Amino acid sequence: MDKDSAPKYNCNFCDYETSSVKCLRNHMMDHTGERPIKCDLCPASFKTTSALTVHKRIHAGDKPLKCHLCPYSAVGSGDLKKHLLIHTGEKPFKCHLCPYLANRSEHLKRHVLTHTDEKPLKCHLCPYSANRSEHLKRHVLVHSDEKPFKCHLCSYSANRSEHLKRHVLVHSDEKPFKCHLCAYSANRSEHLKRHLLTHSDEKPFKCHLCSYSANRREHLKRHVLTHTNEKPFNCHLCPYSANQSEHLKTHLLTHTDEKPFKCHLCPYSTFRSGDCKRHLMTHTGEKPLKRHLCPYSANRREHLKRHVLTHTNEKPFKCHLCPYSANRCEYLKTHLTTHTGEKTI
Repeated sequence: MDKDSAPKYNCNFCDYETSSVKCLRNHMMDHTGERPIKCDLCPASFKTTSALTVHKRIHAGDKPLKCHLCPYSAVGSGDLKKHLLIHTGEKPFKCHLCPYLANRSEHLKRHVLTHTDEKPLKCHLCPYSANRSEHLKRHVLVHSDEKPFKCHLCSYSANRSEHLKRHVLVHSDEKPFKCHLCAYSANRSEHLKRHLLTHSDEKPFKCHLCSYSANRREHLKRHVLTHTNEKPFNCHLCPYSANQSEHLKTHLLTHTDEKPFKCHLCPYSTFRSGDCKRHLMTHTGEKPLKRHLCPYSANRREHLKRHVLTHTNEKPFKCHLCPYSANRCEYLKTHLTTHTGEKTI
């Protein structure tokens, strides 16, 4: 039969087309994650018997295929071909929708799904779906108490390898994520991202009730409570309540007279770590908080924020009873006393 007249079989999930039913079946397994051929020596499974045969060389320790450029050896020709691309930098697999290139076909297949909302891999326990088999496997762990990734230094365990890697850093002083603008370093990438916002005026988290904006989501959540007077954190020893959990923790120390944060230069002690850090600056004269608008510097963030308003004439603190506004919270509090005794309906 002429090749052009041979029947064509199309994939329901992507543009793949073939004249072989067998090839189409194998291809569909890339979308479904199905691996019907099981290894009898370990949990591994495969699409084809030939892939299983190559895999069993791992159990035998047999790696007959050698790289001529380095000591690497492989159990299968596909693995060796993929490895050789490391030496050449070649990325032969091209995305037809964007400039993305890959040195592995599976990387390209995975990438193509980012151009669609397709998530063919379904969780059998909930509506969750994913476009990567490893994402689905990771998700399934949330339905169980299984935490297979164990810390060898303490009793910590996790259901994600990246969580364990992140945890292990707490046992060392290693902070691999470095700021390119200052000496700051962090042990978590999200901490570095958050820190970088301190070098800019970007405040992407906006309050929908006033002009307040913040460079941290948790700061915005905390601020919103000031509009509602909601104080969900309650002291079990007295009527005190707070809108921040850390305020409650600090308050609880007032019931014990405990002041765990000590100054190593004088007898000063306090029940707040922030107060202790600020106090130390009185010994050093350090004022690390600076702005690019003038030579002003401060040792407290709130002092710097207050100063910046002198450059903008911004008055974010609004009276809800009259048109008055102020650039300091304490000015607004003082002003509100002028309304004392007024009954507004």
